[in-house]
Amino acid sequence: MKHLLPQREQYFKASLHTHSTVSDGKMTPEEVKAHYKAAGYSIMALTDHHIIAAHPELNDPDFLMLTGIELGLDSEDYAPPASFFGKTYHFNLIAKDPDHLWQPYPPKKILDKNRAHAEKAHWDQRERICSVECANEIIARAREEGFLVIYNHPTWSKQSYPDYAPLKGLWALEIRNTHNVLNGYDDNNHRVYQDLLELGNHLCVVACDDTHRPHTVGGSFTMIGAEELTYASVIEAMEKGDVYASCGPLIHSLTLDGSTLRVACDPAAEVCVQSQARYAKRVAGEGITEAEIDLSVWLEKSQGNPNAFFRVTVKAADGSYAVTRAYYLNEL
Repeated sequence: MKHLLPQREQYFKASLHTHSTVSDGKMTPEEVKAHYKAAGYSIMALTDHHIIAAHPELNDPDFLMLTGIELGLDSEDYAPPASFFGKTYHFNLIAKDPDHLWQPYPPKKILDKNRAHAEKAHWDQRERICSVECANEIIARAREEGFLVIYNHPTWSKQSYPDYAPLKGLWALEIRNTHNVLNGYDDNNHRVYQDLLELGNHLCVVACDDTHRPHTVGGSFTMIGAEELTYASVIEAMEKGDVYASCGPLIHSLTLDGSTLRVACDPAAEVCVQSQARYAKRVAGEGITEAEIDLSVWLEKSQGNPNAFFRVTVKAADGSYAVTRAYYLNEL
């Protein structure tokens, strides 16, 4: 029997997209931490706009800060009123080394509130252009520098298939963005994830709050199966793909025994399997906490396909969900 989600005594609850008063958030870094720690989180990345900053002073034995930044590649006309219509690419960069304060271009503005952080950062002199070419250049350069790259809120960014299909080198897709959902955008990006997978990308999923104000805290989260709450261990788990995304239910175990997939989860209304093929399975009921799904047909038909994958979605009765990454035939 193979444990697709590693057996751990604890999965750490993480917020990987947050903003503070260092950029346009309404809470100080200390206040953001306090809200997330009170909500049961153990990991947080402050990803302030265009300013990379480390916050080691906020670490404690039960809470870990990751170093990050959110980058925006905006349309040339991205200024009022044209910003109402312009497309943009936004990426979160999570540093593998907490002290590596690199960014690909200078901050848009150096204000008194972020001057101390800007003075510690170093950056390349690169243009910010809203194009696939520039986006892929930024992703590749970030990977070289030792960052995990997350593709943020494609719905709010007005992205469509031609915009995201050519992207290469992403670590994860932000499958849900609480801030935008609460503002009325359907930033639940399951179709985008399926498209990227079917194009041959191996990437994880995260669910994030994109916190600017307290009311978004806890709406979405990423569970990380690290051996311990240390920077190195958490990054190792993220790179291995020992994560899943949720805006509600927890997945307690995910195993494959021969051709039988077993899912243990919080009470759910549906447990679904999707794949690279015109093949899916669904178990439905009331208060499902365990589901068994026969994957024998998928296993048989997918032999020899280097891009054969399946993934699992757990849906609660209230519409919230948890999503695993894609698991590939060659890793089973």
